[in-house]
Amino acid sequence: MMMCSRSFFILPLTIIIISCAILAPHLQTASANPKKVVRILDSIPTNNPVQPMKPLLVHCKSKDTDLGVWAMNENEEREFHFRVQLCSGVTSTGASRPEASSYSTPKKASAGTAIAGPKKVVRITDLIPTHNPVQPPKVLNVHCKSKDDDLGLWTMTENQSREFHFRVNYWWTTLFWCRFDWGTKFANFVVFDANSRDGYDCRRERYCNWRVKTDGFYFAKGEFPKDSDFVRKGYWMDK
Repeated sequence: MMMCSRSFFILPLTIIIISCAILAPHLQTASANPKKVVRILDSIPTNNPVQPMKPLLVHCKSKDTDLGVWAMNENEEREFHFRVQLCSGVTSTGASRPEASSYSTPKKASAGTAIAGPKKVVRITDLIPTHNPVQPPKVLNVHCKSKDDDLGLWTMTENQSREFHFRVNYWWTTLFWCRFDWGTKFANFVVFDANSRDGYDCRRERYCNWRVKTDGFYFAKGEFPKDSDFVRKGYWMDK
């Protein structure tokens, strides 16, 4: 009887120890939630006498987020930032707030974001002519971010389109803004706001389209908007 009595008290203790061992990694992941940076460097020589120059195309994505295609040149460096997901420890690149990403895709980092709203796509098209007889060509640099997510710097050329994909977070507070630099001009404004009610929101549309021109920034909703759908919503400023 004494031996049975001892086994009765040891069994609950064993169960507790095993349970703690199983839960420990998950608790550690949830408490850490560290920020991560993935950096990609193009070291392919472009001055190759054997064959013509070829750009390096890089396309990064996570389960729910597409950062779009990057056209990289020799010695060019690109990176994206994100947080490790709270529950699973799996990384993502979607971008939403709070605890967003890439992000673009945007990076998706919070447990709340993972179970929340619809997918969205922000598309940016460069319509600035590069063959300008008045002045030498100037590249368009675009840098988009959310509160916690940095999609990196894009160098765009005429008629090139770039886009990032993400999900609206559980609280519908997802917001992205971008800085645009073109020669001596710049602009810095919001390109997506889940709470926007000022006439150019995408709450009921999946696609949010921006066209960059010499006289400003034009917006239209929908996957295939017509030229007449675009309305100017932003202007260049002098540096």
